[in-house]
Amino acid sequence: MEKQIKVYLDTKISSRGILRVVKALKNGVPPTIKIIKKIEEADLIIFHVNGRQDRYIRQTEYAKQLNKKYIIIQYCLKSTMRPSVLGWLPIWKEALLVWSYYDLKRLCREEGCDDKFNFYYSPLGSDKNIFKPLNLKKKYIICTSGLSYLSESVREVILATEQIGGRVAHLGPKLDNRESVDYFTNISDRALVELYNQCYFVSGLRRKEGFELPALEGLLCGTRPILFNLPCYQWYRPWGIFIPETDRPNVIKNVIKILRKGTKLLSKEEILKVNQKFNCDIIIKDFWNKTWKHYNTSKTNII
Repeated sequence: MEKQIKVYLDTKISSRGILRVVKALKNGVPPTIKIIKKIEEADLIIFHVNGRQDRYIRQTEYAKQLNKKYIIIQYCLKSTMRPSVLGWLPIWKEALLVWSYYDLKRLCREEGCDDKFNFYYSPLGSDKNIFKPLNLKKKYIICTSGLSYLSESVREVILATEQIGGRVAHLGPKLDNRESVDYFTNISDRALVELYNQCYFVSGLRRKEGFELPALEGLLCGTRPILFNLPCYQWYRPWGIFIPETDRPNVIKNVIKILRKGTKLLSKEEILKVNQKFNCDIIIKDFWNKTWKHYNTSKTNII
């Protein structure tokens, strides 16, 4: 029987987007990898970094005390309390592998730092067999998502949509009693696909940073994402519509212009290219292949 790396994959996560990644990692696990439930039995720990730097420094120190190797999946950087790469670099260097949709090595060079760490530069992916065009009648101008009216520009999008007399579908809790908004929580993937297909646009207007998985899911359904013109969103070119990250009144004005102009739905050729770029199966396969490669060259015995 082929030797396996025993991997602890944290599933106690509230983020829907990160849980999507966890599910994809489990579904795409190769015979050389075994997912286990007890961290003490692991050879390798995967950390999902989306918050405070000091927390992950403590967690990686604990992994080292247990004599475990670790992988970092870096979701957040610019929105953390320490957005410079300098403080993160020590745990990146000691990681078996770092995966991010940010070009972390380029950011290191821009800040004059060493960029010598094992890096997997790739977008997050999504399942084209789930998220796809259904040719449904449009009911909403745009789909928004999130827990915050402000950081995810939900308020601006709703106000802009109301200016043109349209309706908004919001993925998340009810934020107020606006009659122009329908709220959706804990819906199935099938219902979610139908919802994206009933929208002309999907909002990915998170301030500072993000990958905005709803923008990708909507894109796979043929719905145009609107995003801020930030480095973390460049994966969506040439299919997304970009606006500057400005003050709120100007965001509203720019969104109104886009909504009034309207958009063409993605063609079959465009969706094919989107599926090729964000192919979840390929992205996860490459991740596990790199994990196996770096583990075997790290001079650590596999049990």
